[in-house]
Amino acid sequence: MAMGISGRGWKGARGERASLGPKGLIVRVLKASLTKCHAPSPEFPPRRAVVSRRWAEEVGQWHLLSSTVMFPETPMSDQPSSLYGSEPEAPRPQAPGLVDQIVGVFTAPVELFQRLNKAPSWGWALGTLLVASLALVVIWGLKVDVDEMLRPMLERNPQIQSAQIDMVIEMQKKFILPFGVLGALFGTPAIMALVGLFYWLMGKALPEGEAPSYPQALSAAVVPGLVKLPHLLLVAVICLVRPIGGLTPDKIAPTSLGYFLHVESLRIQALLFALDVFYLAEAVLAYLALRYLVRMKTAGALICVLLPLVLSLGFRLLGAK
Repeated sequence: MAMGISGRGWKGARGERASLGPKGLIVRVLKASLTKCHAPSPEFPPRRAVVSRRWAEEVGQWHLLSSTVMFPETPMSDQPSSLYGSEPEAPRPQAPGLVDQIVGVFTAPVELFQRLNKAPSWGWALGTLLVASLALVVIWGLKVDVDEMLRPMLERNPQIQSAQIDMVIEMQKKFILPFGVLGALFGTPAIMALVGLFYWLMGKALPEGEAPSYPQALSAAVVPGLVKLPHLLLVAVICLVRPIGGLTPDKIAPTSLGYFLHVESLRIQALLFALDVFYLAEAVLAYLALRYLVRMKTAGALICVLLPLVLSLGFRLLGAK
């Protein structure tokens, strides 16, 4: 005989359902269904629980059930990293190579210096200038006539007696090549480092935006010098193909006003030789490098370019005797 439900028991069940409410009752039915689905059976092995989409839509939480009930074995770590808000890091900008730098100083200097601002590079440029300068010093030192170069200068010096001139010339013949090689190997990097330090300090004092780093300032000091490579190679070739007498390297190539104009004043003549097209181009490129690589204000860039230029001209005029 089927067991009936007493009036008291029926009323108790009705009261419990009423206290849960419609939403709570549905959740309770879902939990009972899941418990039944996960229960082991002798005929069927345990497997992943699958919840009917109809039940999930009735509750209104399909997206929650799909991640916690329908796929309980899927770890969250297998999801793409973008779900956690992290994006892959952007690749660092690549510094322009030596060929790009040599081509850039002649064709697109502003674009080159903008790239160097993001990725400074000066090592290859400095090494190239060292090799070119060293080759020129060796070739010129082997071809120059030291007697013809120094005797007129020594004869105009009242502090040197005529008996000492020959001794001074013979001494200079022995040391002109070794000193030239040492100057090319160590003097050029030292000067570049000091110029880079000057640019760096001026860039921190007069920045146009973020203050520069020393590698940026050193790149601005070295890379514009690549524009002088044709001049160095031209002078070396001229030294190889014809006699140069007692001419110094700045007087050999037809790239300055002093090569075409000759005056009696030694200081004016030295000034004309200083007006070389390649050295003027280097000054212009240095200004562009300070503006677009170091990000220096216009006033600071002009000071950094004009001050070394004036000092160089001053030393040339003082040495013209």
